Amino acid sequence: MNNEYKSNTLSPYYIPYDDNCNECNQYTSINCCNKCSECVCSSESCSTIYPHYNNTYFIICKACFCDIEQQLHVQIDFNKLRTLKQRINDNKVIKRPKKRVV
Repeated sequence: MNNEYKSNTLSPYYIPYDDNCNECNQYTSINCCNKCSECVCSSESCSTIYPHYNNTYFIICKACFCDIEQQLHVQIDFNKLRTLKQRINDNKVIKRPKKRVV
């Protein structure tokens, strides 16, 4: 990512100077994680950056990303799957033509 962001475009935790990244220990321009407030650089190996409201970004360090990822669980609603399978078997599902992007 481009390191020439203005302070109002990244996040409220943006630090406008260079420092050591807590993930890779390189001296570079840094941002703060929105969850733990640790300093991280904008490389993909150290942080994940998501678009946020008011043209800002939500920044999460890899340590927090792993913590959040472990807490996520996939939930499957088998009743909806059963209904869908039944509609497919009864040929009640209509295939929509794909829109061609030029």
